[in-house]
Amino acid sequence: MGSPNCTTKCASGMYGRNCQYTCSGHCAHDEICSRFDGHCSMGCKAPYVGLTCDYTSYVLGISVAIISTWALACVVYLIFKRFIFNTDKKQSSTSNPKGRIKSGTLRCRHG
Repeated sequence: MGSPNCTTKCASGMYGRNCQYTCSGHCAHDEICSRFDGHCSMGCKAPYVGLTCDYTSYVLGISVAIISTWALACVVYLIFKRFIFNTDKKQSSTSNPKGRIKSGTLRCRHG
């Protein structure tokens, strides 16, 4: 990459050693990138990211969406599991209060 001590000043929109790189054109507020290293001092236009604004943030957005979906699915699963567990507990306690033996379930031998 170029340095501030270069003797040749790059044309607008170009940067680096011997002005061999072209600015991405994705700088925020239509700023022209730095003639030395191509960075955009005011940031990038959406969805571009990176020092020189030549990467899109779609991959990051998709990753966040996938992780959020999995997290939501886990929360829903845990709530559902807890609801089912509590429902089962209530049904067993109401169908057999205090754990008493139901009539007709024991068979005694006589004799």
